Amino acid sequence: MTTTLRTLVEDLPTLDVSMRIIEEADVDDERALAIVRCVQEIVTNTLRHAHADRLWVTVRTTPEEVSVEARDDGRGASSVRPGNGLVGMRERVEGLGGRLIVDSAPSQGFHVTARIPTA
Repeated sequence: MTTTLRTLVEDLPTLDVSMRIIEEADVDDERALAIVRCVQEIVTNTLRHAHADRLWVTVRTTPEEVSVEARDDGRGASSVRPGNGLVGMRERVEGLGGRLIVDSAPSQGFHVTARIPTA
């Protein structure tokens, strides 16, 4: 998962991504794929919509859960209107018993948190 995640965020010409991966436990392939897809969607949305210069992503695996926390320095929004990407991300996370939180405010960027239990 680590190599795939790092590949997703390298060499993006208009976005500086700080990726932090903390692996305290292994996760199964289904959860690893869900996390990779979440990060992929976060990067895509940031590039397309956020008008951000920087994106910070932390992926953590523990014996209890695997999680992604991401925030950008983009323009933000007064309300979040989920499109197909966010809807798909929510369905994938909730299908594994997890929770997705998307938060934003004008001039505050976007903050996305996905938490998926490991069992």
